[in-house]
Amino acid sequence: MILVVDDERDFTVTVRDRLEASGFETCVAHEGIRALEMAHKKKPDLIILDIRMPAGDGLTVLKTLREKEETRKIPVVILTGLDEEGLEEKVKKLGAALFLRKPFDLGSLVSRVSTLLPE
Repeated sequence: MILVVDDERDFTVTVRDRLEASGFETCVAHEGIRALEMAHKKKPDLIILDIRMPAGDGLTVLKTLREKEETRKIPVVILTGLDEEGLEEKVKKLGAALFLRKPFDLGSLVSRVSTLLPE
């Protein structure tokens, strides 16, 4: 299962629909605190995470996931529209498996996500 986390509802619907059309099971959260709750409850195989969100930004969510034994090894893909210098290096140091800037190609996202999922 892939957890898609972004406060833009249209975006989560688009990503969810594409992932499900490619055979993946998904669930969605629209704020950071809810993402953490779902990560602990549902134990997703991978998390697609935006950075700028209400109730817990993506960087805080990523840090918290890495601090907890039960979520430490879940691969996290960061998707963001932010164009901040050094941001990619920052999220990689926090433990993100992949960093992509919006806008991005959905087909490319699906193929890259596939490589990060456990067999």
